[in-house]
Amino acid sequence: MKKYVLLLITGFLILALFPRHTLADEFQPGDQFEKPINLGEAVTIPLSQAAAYGQTASGENEQYIAITGTPAVFYAVDAETGEKKFSQALPNTDVVWAMTVGSDGNVYMAGTINGMIYRYLPNEKRLEAVGKNPSDNFIWDLKASTDGKIYGSTYPRAKVFEYDIASNSFTDLGVMKEGQQYARGIGVTDQYVYVGIGTTAALVRYDRQTGEKKEIAIPNSGKSGTISESAVYNGKLFVYSGTSLFILDEATEKLIRTISFQGKISPPSPYNPNLIYYKSSGDLYSYNTATNTVQKVTGIPPLPADTAVKSHSWITLKDGQTVLTGMAAFTDSFFFNPTTNYYDLHFPTVEAQGTTVNALHYSNGKVYAGGYQRGLSIFDEKSQSYTYTYKGFHQPEGIGVMNDTLYFGTYPGAKIYRYDPTKPFDYNEIKQGNPGLILDIEEDQDRPFVLKSADNMMFIGTFPSYGKLGGALTILKEKPNGDGTIATETKTYSNIVQNQSIFGLAYKDGKLYGGTSIYGGLGSTPTEKEAKMFVFDVKTGQKIKEFTPTIPGIDVPIQLIGDLEFGPDGLLWGIVDGTIFAMNPDTLEVVKSKVVYPTTFGSSKFRPYYLKWGYDGTIYTTIGRTLTAINPVTLDSQKLITGSSQMMTLSDEVVEASINLMALSDDGSLYYTISSKLYKLPMKTIVSLSVDQQVINKYDVVNPSISFAYANGKPIVYEKEDVTLTSSDSSVLRVREDQTLQAVHSGIATVMATINRNGKVVTSNEVTITVTASLPILTEDIQKAREEEEISNSLFKRIINPLQSAQHFIDKGESDKAIHHLMKAKEVLQNTSDSELKEALRDSYIHDLDAIINSLS
Repeated sequence: MKKYVLLLITGFLILALFPRHTLADEFQPGDQFEKPINLGEAVTIPLSQAAAYGQTASGENEQYIAITGTPAVFYAVDAETGEKKFSQALPNTDVVWAMTVGSDGNVYMAGTINGMIYRYLPNEKRLEAVGKNPSDNFIWDLKASTDGKIYGSTYPRAKVFEYDIASNSFTDLGVMKEGQQYARGIGVTDQYVYVGIGTTAALVRYDRQTGEKKEIAIPNSGKSGTISESAVYNGKLFVYSGTSLFILDEATEKLIRTISFQGKISPPSPYNPNLIYYKSSGDLYSYNTATNTVQKVTGIPPLPADTAVKSHSWITLKDGQTVLTGMAAFTDSFFFNPTTNYYDLHFPTVEAQGTTVNALHYSNGKVYAGGYQRGLSIFDEKSQSYTYTYKGFHQPEGIGVMNDTLYFGTYPGAKIYRYDPTKPFDYNEIKQGNPGLILDIEEDQDRPFVLKSADNMMFIGTFPSYGKLGGALTILKEKPNGDGTIATETKTYSNIVQNQSIFGLAYKDGKLYGGTSIYGGLGSTPTEKEAKMFVFDVKTGQKIKEFTPTIPGIDVPIQLIGDLEFGPDGLLWGIVDGTIFAMNPDTLEVVKSKVVYPTTFGSSKFRPYYLKWGYDGTIYTTIGRTLTAINPVTLDSQKLITGSSQMMTLSDEVVEASINLMALSDDGSLYYTISSKLYKLPMKTIVSLSVDQQVINKYDVVNPSISFAYANGKPIVYEKEDVTLTSSDSSVLRVREDQTLQAVHSGIATVMATINRNGKVVTSNEVTITVTASLPILTEDIQKAREEEEISNSLFKRIINPLQSAQHFIDKGESDKAIHHLMKAKEVLQNTSDSELKEALRDSYIHDLDAIINSLS
């Protein structure tokens, strides 16, 4: 007879829940996590914001590119074949907007972080640091003169500097227009430097000999905007303003005409010096400086349409023809011969680089990472791999989810894209795309950092455009049409708090609670001294209340308030730089707060903080630009990530890296970014194995209990097939197909469980099980062997008689006499031949007899 010890109500493995973490205990949430995992560059794109063309001393045509990344990488490639000839990272540089070829034939470039000028020497294939300019750290543009000078324009003090190649010396030429921050782009002639100003548009002419400055009137002078570049050809002054190209008579400064264009204009054509070429969308145009006429070039394929041209030049190819060259932002490069309509599109050999992650969100097993300037990647949590990267996606500033559909708030122009993850990825600038453009907020708004959903509404908080103050609140509602399309209803409330931007939003019971930043668009100067909170009635569309909270421990004016989130306790929680607070939403009183880190408002003025609740009630946040866990009961805190470092932007000082972005996954793991890299802080998983009876008889079957949960107490749903049980000695204890355990022979064995989930193997504790032999079971085994004719009648009688006698004395409690008879049975077995009993059975019976004798001794 086989005995089954049923430890669970079925043969399936039933999950036993772990107790949830008690926040009143000593607060050490870091113990719940494994070591961080570097998941690599999240968004890799071959984006270059600057390019140039030149020649070596031997006459080889070269193309120069700087791929955006951390760090940016400079390339010199063969302009005709695209073959890489040289590449080197530019230290402490993420994006290069400024690149030019000097009169010495060398290439000069600069980034936006450390103010350094770098020089590439084509004849030596060598890159070197020239030095740090004296004006600013952020360099927007570089232009070369014919007499050995390099001029640079900078931010945020709207300065221009000069570098003398011969003397290797810098000169700060000063502020080009007081009260402005952007000296955005320049054009250089033998006499003047023309400087484009922003965020209030202006064009300043700087006399290279006298230093005199004069403002030149242009159509958008004094209006919001930025002049990105200028050039002088054939007596015409070309002024770049977004997608508008103003053409002025340089001598009279009178406007001749305005045309639409994209990016750059070419130098005059060597075939007809009156012709200047430029791109608009996917078409190539020429402008005749003599006749003031525009003509579209026909008979050639479309040019790269989605990004602007970064450089034009004229080069003579090895086959003798002279062609117009151009390179768009994703390094798409083309040749065009206007005499033959020869056209060729090609891509140089450069590698995509990881760009700084600008937005991060987790939804339904996927991590969405948006890149700085461009790009979107999707990281699949199950496979732990990047399943999609799209280089052309506009710069995401914020990401939100409503009804499992994602919404991306992008820069520039505060455009919102809708993505249904159940459908194929098909990015498009129309509503039918996936993602598709669902909303253009306009209203002078530029950066949608905050996207929160509730009650089938998406609430969007934005910062205004360059030079502007006053953000906006936009409420988006959706209703599906019968044809599968989505109808949207939106309402935008501008300047809901005067001259302040939206920095945090949280919704409850028909009311929207908001936090603001005193800052506006880049290039603007705050007019308000303190950030505000507000309460907004969603139904009436009216602001109910506006106030600045009183938070103990903050002794400086509050500049920004956000993120805001309602906690499980019903309180409205918020972050103010390095301080956390909780507010009663009815009385609007701060009921608890703590200065976790110094609150000096010294970090980003635009990126809201993150605030998320874990399964066990722990708060996870980027407070103080760190990854930190906070106990909402005691406000005790623990920094979860320490030790990483990076080069800071302005000072070259190596300090701990800021963590601006984080996402909380379903299992409690944290995803976060440092610069271009995505990291995972995995929540530990715990497998616990138990068996109620750890001493069992031969043939007993036990059903083990397996508990599988995360370290934060959240149970894990798993399939039976994910579990593997292992016995240390299958001759004593074997694992059956139904994952129960059966005692085979007397002895001791250990058993443990492993679970393979998402490619990761987790091992349980070991459980020791002792299998004992009993005389009734041994007697039953021998009787069964006789019935099956595996033992002769004579041997059966010689064995069974001493066993029955032994049982008699066991029942009387006389162990010594019982052992005597058991030894006689053992002696009989030891003297049997194989013809009487198979060796395996004989050894099994002797093994069990020894175990029984030992138990009686």
